[in-house]
Amino acid sequence: MEDIIGDIKKGNTATALEKAKKLPFPENLLAEGVVYFHIGNNEKSKNLLERYIEIKKDNPESYYYLGNIYIEEKNLKKAIHFLKKAVELKEKAEYYNDLGYAYFLNGAYEKAIECYNRAVKINPNLSVAYYNKALVFRKMGRYKEAIKNYSTAITLNPYDPDYYYNIGIVYRLSGEPEKAVKAYKKAIELNPENENYWNNLGNAYYDLKEYEKAIKCYEKSVEINPKFFLGWQNLANTYLDTGKYENAVKSYKKALKINRRCSDCYMDMGIALKELGRYEEALKAYKKAVEIDPSQKATGIYNEACLYASKGEKEKAKKLLEEAFRLDPSLREYSKTDPDLKKIV
Repeated sequence: MEDIIGDIKKGNTATALEKAKKLPFPENLLAEGVVYFHIGNNEKSKNLLERYIEIKKDNPESYYYLGNIYIEEKNLKKAIHFLKKAVELKEKAEYYNDLGYAYFLNGAYEKAIECYNRAVKINPNLSVAYYNKALVFRKMGRYKEAIKNYSTAITLNPYDPDYYYNIGIVYRLSGEPEKAVKAYKKAIELNPENENYWNNLGNAYYDLKEYEKAIKCYEKSVEINPKFFLGWQNLANTYLDTGKYENAVKSYKKALKINRRCSDCYMDMGIALKELGRYEEALKAYKKAVEIDPSQKATGIYNEACLYASKGEKEKAKKLLEEAFRLDPSLREYSKTDPDLKKIV
């Protein structure tokens, strides 16, 4: 079996399958099932593994691979059942790691942590178990513990860019954007063609108010992947915040070509259009945003009020403001610092 796994890792799947078929029955069923799992044919793999289990019920590998198939199929109840059976038959670090992942996906965070702890007790060098445990802590909002486990994963495997990327996310969540920048830069050093890494580096620079650096990162993200919605939206938002309204409009339009149901893009594009004096286009953008997401009605009306105030139509602006305040009273306080409304509120 190790020989077959070795061929799979080398990409020699045809050779692996040929060797699997030559094994004596029923071991050929297990080996073929493993090969088909690795080449992405889960249905065939599942059928073979289930046939194998009917004949031989004491091989943990068959339960382990079935558990992973059900994880991919998002049938977590079955995934947990088969992976628990695997660890009952053999306490292997990888089995506990994947059982932990199934529990994590099922929202059973404490059980997931327990499994990851069992995994690293068996194999203290299993970096992915620390990485996965960190993900659970992050989800639970326990950022210090997440950082500690990501750091251990990085020490054990300093060549996986995702480890740096994810610790960067936690640094941002912890209010440490400088550390996030360093982490994202390391991820990019290891894999410079990942648009998400560049986008998140841009986010960290944005947190630091280094907007030009943020813009360059977002531009790089959409250069790598022109259909990367978040990159275009973040680029547009940063152009808007820095007063580059023409660029903002162009970037929002790029984002909306990818996701035509983004109400925030329409709303924010409307603001940029208003600043450019393109009032009719701005009004259409506000109305489109509200059409997509009716919960933004108060914001849309408020932005219309700002537009009419900019045009000098104070009475119309006041009337719209009162309607916006009625729908969302919190806007009244916000309006007191809005430069568009300083002569009205």
